[in-house]
Amino acid sequence: MDPSSLGRTRLVGVPASNDHLLRHIHARDGNGGLEALVQLEELDHADLLDLQEFFPEKGPPAADLVLRSRTEATPGEELMYALQSLPVQREMAALLSEYGADNLAERTFATVSLLRRILDRYRRVCRQLNASASRSRQDALKAQDQLCLIKLSHEFARARLEVECKDIVETNSYTAERYRDDVKALIQEQDANTRRLREENSRLQQ
Repeated sequence: MDPSSLGRTRLVGVPASNDHLLRHIHARDGNGGLEALVQLEELDHADLLDLQEFFPEKGPPAADLVLRSRTEATPGEELMYALQSLPVQREMAALLSEYGADNLAERTFATVSLLRRILDRYRRVCRQLNASASRSRQDALKAQDQLCLIKLSHEFARARLEVECKDIVETNSYTAERYRDDVKALIQEQDANTRRLREENSRLQQ
């Protein structure tokens, strides 16, 4: 974990599942039943500034588009009132219709934590590029060349495999056709021999 993440990591409650209990994750009484405590890495003001460069200049600010924790937990009565309000129900309906209800809370928290970790790595990469820009560019170009070679090798292997598979299918089809022709010829020969024997037997009996 990046040292800058320390102090912004805390535990939050999500509906406890059998998987949480099997993994012995700490559970406590929560909204409507047991809730398991999972880790959340919060976004701060510096994170929002770094995220802003990924959003259009004329669009809404990043602070209005990413998930941020409230300064204080919503009181129980206020939370129950919010859950019954039409605007909140519409927001929940939009989320559920797209992402489903299974582990929605935990997946939401995990998405925020993942975004925080991606930002940490992005900052480290930026620092490394600034410290050794030329070497990093060379490494990047080398990696791109290697990737192109891998792609070409993959395409060649795939084309070769397709040709080999086609040859196998054609060979098997040819072998099966020859086998059918041989069997057919054998049956015809056997029928001819049978007719000849019957004719000879008929002449002998006359």
